[in-house]
Amino acid sequence: MIDVYAGFILGKGGFIKEKLADLKQTVESKDFSFKGALTKPVGVSEIMESITRKYGIKMTDMRKLKHRPSKEKKAAIY
Repeated sequence: MIDVYAGFILGKGGFIKEKLADLKQTVESKDFSFKGALTKPVGVSEIMESITRKYGIKMTDMRKLKHRPSKEKKAAIY
């Protein structure tokens, strides 16, 4: 393949430019549903408190979980 570039978009130069222009238009649009700043940063302790409350498990017990995949650990990581 000649003139094919890779990044987060794979393709020839013209295709990449077109997709980047589309992306720019979407991000700048007021209709972009995920656009906006977080109102307050969330700390690790707040995340862990929420996870332990949701799953009814202590933090120390969560560290010892053996079953895979651990939905509790996945939720905390996410």
